[in-house]
Amino acid sequence: MTAIRRVYIALMITLVVCIHATAARSAPPESISLATHIMCPYSFYTAEGTFDGMAVRAVRYALARMNVALDLVVVPWGRAQMMVRNGYSDGFFAASQNEARDVYATHSVTIAEQQWDWCILSESTMTPDMKEFKDTACVGAFNGSNMLYWLECNEYKVLGTPPNTRLLVEMLLARRIDAIVANDLVLEKIITAENLSDRLRVYPLKNKPLGVYFSNTFLAAHPGFLETFNRHVLEYRKTPEARTAFDCFTDPCSPFAPQPETPH
Repeated sequence: MTAIRRVYIALMITLVVCIHATAARSAPPESISLATHIMCPYSFYTAEGTFDGMAVRAVRYALARMNVALDLVVVPWGRAQMMVRNGYSDGFFAASQNEARDVYATHSVTIAEQQWDWCILSESTMTPDMKEFKDTACVGAFNGSNMLYWLECNEYKVLGTPPNTRLLVEMLLARRIDAIVANDLVLEKIITAENLSDRLRVYPLKNKPLGVYFSNTFLAAHPGFLETFNRHVLEYRKTPEARTAFDCFTDPCSPFAPQPETPH
């Protein structure tokens, strides 16, 4: 065998190995672990015990098209993010973008729309647009939320950080805080379910779409994954199913549904 032929064969073997290695790295994973929390109508347990919601369906649709099995872990929101930071999960949802999350994860395209709303008591003499509101009002948002992060970054007087929006509304009604920031759909459903429209006033704050935050470590191991996932999410959002209305607040199993009075 001539020297030139030996060099040629060595180069071809190296090329084949590189092609196979690249293909292996570009192939989607067989499964993915994502952490989420209960936030109706985006993610919640039905009366039948299945986990459903606007955000859940978008994620499941995209992963099914990619033939990636989903291992879904439902935990408190702060823990969901900690699991990704510490490498115990590949991503979390449904989350809006902020700089702290961008350090260790990358945000997908929108899986569900979201607007942040201010909510105050109807008899309140202060409104969020007043100059003195920021310096004097005691406010709240649920623990682990981007809304809480925004309030703290903007130096509001934060005194309420319960684990969910329902408890946040209870704090407001009990006058333990003066105002809350909450997701518009969640807040609207609580107000409707508990007949609170005469007791509360709502003011739009800002649009903050929801997506999936994928760990940067996971994405580095699976190049091309995010682009493919995003494409399938956009495909899903054009389907009739993406416009399904969820009435999870009438489900007695939902922690957001009206609860029976506790005997005193």
